[in-house]
Amino acid sequence: MLAGRDADIGMSAAAAESDEHQPCPDWAIAGVLLSPDLLHIILSAKDVLNAWDCAVPCVCRQWLHTWNATLKQRRGLREVVPLDLGEDPTGLFATTPDAATLCWCPVSRNEARNDVHVYDGGERMCRLRTIRLPVEYHFESIHISPGGAYLYATHCKDYEPFESAGIMCHRLDDGRLVAHYERDDLTRFAAVDVGPEGVFILAQPNAYSEANHFQDSLLTLDLDTLERRCERGIESFAVCLAFGSGELFVGEDSYTDTNHADAVRIGVYAPKTGLTGPMVRDRSFRSSWDMFDQLCFVTDRLYVAEPTDCGGRLFVLTPHGETLQIFGCATWRSTPYPVILDLLPFGNQLFVQLFHVEYLYESRDPRRGECEYTGLPRIREFLVLLPGV
Repeated sequence: MLAGRDADIGMSAAAAESDEHQPCPDWAIAGVLLSPDLLHIILSAKDVLNAWDCAVPCVCRQWLHTWNATLKQRRGLREVVPLDLGEDPTGLFATTPDAATLCWCPVSRNEARNDVHVYDGGERMCRLRTIRLPVEYHFESIHISPGGAYLYATHCKDYEPFESAGIMCHRLDDGRLVAHYERDDLTRFAAVDVGPEGVFILAQPNAYSEANHFQDSLLTLDLDTLERRCERGIESFAVCLAFGSGELFVGEDSYTDTNHADAVRIGVYAPKTGLTGPMVRDRSFRSSWDMFDQLCFVTDRLYVAEPTDCGGRLFVLTPHGETLQIFGCATWRSTPYPVILDLLPFGNQLFVQLFHVEYLYESRDPRRGECEYTGLPRIREFLVLLPGV
């Protein structure tokens, strides 16, 4: 009897709470929120529901089925899709945004291998051809032109005790060398990205270089001839860059700033050619990261990779700095010491290259948990594709 009385009191309280908040009427729940026709539109709308809101599919079984059916319609990084090339994926990679082509330059631990394998971007990843790059250079990165006609390879050539930098342009169909740009002022190419307006290079002079008075600069080259268009200085210490929507996004660390959290920002520049003098920052923004080391721009999204020791997360931002998603992938966060090497667009997926270090130990006294380091660390690299770009 008491249980029934308590139940009546609880029902009365629930009814009062329901009347106060005015929930959806029954006709709206049945005709809208559970409608097979309208539910697909509601759950696939990016501005209505966030793609990473895990509470949505827990509402009811019908919402769960509709949520799973509309995953591809929402933009937001999701579970990892492994990519298998049939070999140890160690080396340099380049992709086309339409996922039509993938290039891989394997790099041996003992010696440089300058063969670039060109793959069809389909499901089977068939190897189409191999391009041989000059063996006297040590290549640091490869890139594909927006139209897929050229392969760009940045290199450094040893001049003891420092290095000089350059970039080569090869035809992607037959491997023929088209152009070569090289400089001898002991400047390092820290980051490179390719857009319809040209090849953008973040140049960093070392301590013994007289170029730009130790100031980082943005070098712009012609897509077809690699002729120098302009080179302009950047105020802050630059870490990485990405080109998208006619703008350059530069990861900056204003080391002179006393507040380090505010110093690590992304500056946005308009890369107008034919100008001289320092570049003028159009705007800048930051998120909750402590540091970043990789940038990638896809359509209207900027992807920012955080170093492993800072959390190893991926930030998804709008071009104006609004944080849309903070993605932490359990697959590589559970891996020993994962490091994100590169971010590349690949269709509606984000191509991520990582490596991790495994340290080998043997137990000396299992009861006390003691262990002893037994050998050299083992480095492994692996590739993942994140859907939802």
